[in-house]
Amino acid sequence: MSAVAYLSASTVLADAACIRSANGGSVFWEIKIDRVPDVGKVCHYLWQGLRRHIACVVTQPNGCDSPFDGDELYMYFTTSLVCNTGMVESAFWHATSNDYGPVDC
Repeated sequence: MSAVAYLSASTVLADAACIRSANGGSVFWEIKIDRVPDVGKVCHYLWQGLRRHIACVVTQPNGCDSPFDGDELYMYFTTSLVCNTGMVESAFWHATSNDYGPVDC
């Protein structure tokens, strides 16, 4: 593989991560994605993806933005225990088509 092909391929995929923390009757979720060109658009699609799952009603605290106005997306939200990892991962896939890499919550 040429250096140019390697560089262009490595810049297409970014790192994506999902963290799930159960606490009592609720779950706190965090999704982080690096190198997102339009954070607002991806946040919008992530919220839409969650709304597809009736069990994933989002409560406070929640938000989605770019810390320090960069190209890193940070989304956090709270749901009941009924919202499971498959639903959140499905919402992520429908929002991003895994263009930023898959998440494993």
